[in-house]
Amino acid sequence: TWPQVNEMLESGLMTLGAHTHTHPDLSTIDVVAIREEIERSNELIASRTGVETRHFTYPWGYWSEAADRVIRSVYATAVLGSGRAIDGDTDLFLLNRVPVQLSDTSVFFRRKMTTGMRLEDIVRRRVAGYRGP
Repeated sequence: TWPQVNEMLESGLMTLGAHTHTHPDLSTIDVVAIREEIERSNELIASRTGVETRHFTYPWGYWSEAADRVIRSVYATAVLGSGRAIDGDTDLFLLNRVPVQLSDTSVFFRRKMTTGMRLEDIVRRRVAGYRGP
């Protein structure tokens, strides 16, 4: 709920990012629709929290060249789907998600942090027919 989001923000332990308004695959819509999606999302977040979003996560993790141009003009960072580990050379607009689960052993957690999730990413891309970064 929005009160819970505000409580989390007040803790100082997190930041808040945007994810679009209706969760479309941004690789399938035009620039006007992309702008509308992120503007509406940002407006709703600001009206309910007073926070201006600086970070973005691509719905479904799917990037597109058109979306990239818009996202870079609005945000400070952007996150894609799972993939390679993040290092000092990683583009801040092409960050990969690395999901961490309670069931991860310390060995699997270390592997995720050092090598990312390459095999999982290859499978996901093939199944979805995704060809982005």
